[in-house]
Amino acid sequence: MWEHNKRFHLYILKPLIRINGLYYWGAFSVERNSNIWRNTILNHRLPADIDKREVTAVLKKGHLELENGLVEKANEIVQRFTKDTRINFFPHKIDSSISNIGDVDVLAFIKDKNILLNIESKIIDQVYALKDLSRVQKRTFGRTKSDGTFEKGDLHKVEERENYLKKEYAKVMSSLGWQQNDQPPKIVSIFLTKMTYFWTKFPLNDTSVNFVEIRMLNEFISTA
Repeated sequence: MWEHNKRFHLYILKPLIRINGLYYWGAFSVERNSNIWRNTILNHRLPADIDKREVTAVLKKGHLELENGLVEKANEIVQRFTKDTRINFFPHKIDSSISNIGDVDVLAFIKDKNILLNIESKIIDQVYALKDLSRVQKRTFGRTKSDGTFEKGDLHKVEERENYLKKEYAKVMSSLGWQQNDQPPKIVSIFLTKMTYFWTKFPLNDTSVNFVEIRMLNEFISTA
């Protein structure tokens, strides 16, 4: 096809052209499309529900590695302020009186500020359509199901762990061997993301949890 002669002037993808049973696609469109799909794979999620188990398994593995990397990076940043940190801390493992309320991705105590950090790290899926946006928001902020009951989202789970730490901070810190100050620590909860979205800047729910982008974590802790 002659499209390569005008590729610098073409800014949108053109559809496949079928001629005598064969499909033709201009060189520029092929390049643009390959870039789009490469970026899609880097997001570790396909733009549609495609029944390819092998591909999905590889993407899920990449998504998990990305989440683990975000936790490790958060812990690395927190350790600039304190060495009293713990990754993947499960409160119910040191307190049999409570049920499993999930894990604190990064728990840390900054003694000179008397702050106990409760950090939840999340890789938020790429949004391709309004339906995807609604799904991600409901996963984060919860949703009302068809039977009228409310299903809690990721944000509520962070709040539950925050409430537990406010009540049982002494038990938690003692189990970790962290020296406490005379006054109760201030619990600072963080919902950490790789990227900022409009609903993380303007949360749908009133909450004490702070939405923070990973590149802003150092500055946030410095001014906390």
